[in-house]
Amino acid sequence: QSHTNFEIIFYDNQSTDNTYKIIRNIKDNRIKYFKTNKFLKLYEARNLAIKEAKGEFIAFLDIDDTWEKNKLELQLDLLKKNNSDICFTNYWINKNNDISLFRKSFKFENLKKEILNNYPIGILTVVMRSSIFFEKNFYFSNDYNIIGDFDLFFRLSEKFKFSCLDQPLATYFVHNQNLSIRDLDIEINEF
Repeated sequence: QSHTNFEIIFYDNQSTDNTYKIIRNIKDNRIKYFKTNKFLKLYEARNLAIKEAKGEFIAFLDIDDTWEKNKLELQLDLLKKNNSDICFTNYWINKNNDISLFRKSFKFENLKKEILNNYPIGILTVVMRSSIFFEKNFYFSNDYNIIGDFDLFFRLSEKFKFSCLDQPLATYFVHNQNLSIRDLDIEINEF
């Protein structure tokens, strides 16, 4: 990242792909590695990872997605300029190397309605103030495996100021191991 003042909370939820060996070989003191004692629901693990964070802002990146090099810098600038609490961006979708833009424009007046009608927020694009968690006590619901981000951002849309960059600053990789693709029945039940 062009913005270099950050920490990485790597929260290993019982991975089986030699994650620890890979992380251990990266010599960067910004990486903090944690591992669960047992496999947890996705959003329970996210909440535990958040509790390990020390910074003023929190962002999310799953291991199968990527960010553009200037993502944090641009979003932090916008958050500060707009005095907003949460910032999200447009993003690329990569499905078998067929790359498309998620959305061309984010012009909406009622975010809560937009979230319900056409969920515009990719969690991989979000940067938000850590005070939302630590001081305001908003967290992901541990009840969900797939729609926890939808639920959280819907709840936050009523109480916090959002900013958005139309610019795509992340890439979401679609593959057969995506939880929302593998477990469509679970996603439907959660909604």
